[in-house]
Amino acid sequence: MCCGAYIPPITGVGFTPTQIIKKYGVEYIRLLVEKSNARTDVEDMNSIGPFIAATFVSDLKTMEYLLSRGADKDAKDNFGMTAMHHAIDSNRRDMMVHLEGLGVVMENEEEYLSLSKSMFVDEETDELYLELLKKRNAG
Repeated sequence: MCCGAYIPPITGVGFTPTQIIKKYGVEYIRLLVEKSNARTDVEDMNSIGPFIAATFVSDLKTMEYLLSRGADKDAKDNFGMTAMHHAIDSNRRDMMVHLEGLGVVMENEEEYLSLSKSMFVDEETDELYLELLKKRNAG
């Protein structure tokens, strides 16, 4: 179990990856992984693992550390959403740029526009995503 990621459904006791990362940050995560052999791929009840959780709280150091330890940057939660989807859904343009730089999977323009209709995406977020996609396709 990484980062106390599992909340037992019967008791409801435990910590989610988001809570752990927000409260303790990368040094605590590093301690869990390196000293306790905790895995970087364990998820909570919504299939939100530490990498997506680090995206929620904009913890770039934790995201990079988890990737260096084998975390899946393209993991999906129970709703099929990746870290990039969560960044888009919350109009977190800073995280979108960082995630693109880490090489996360990006939908093509048609898929993105279909996806963004079901989210609360503002015009600036749409423009940035399409700009990042164009840059990646040109490279």
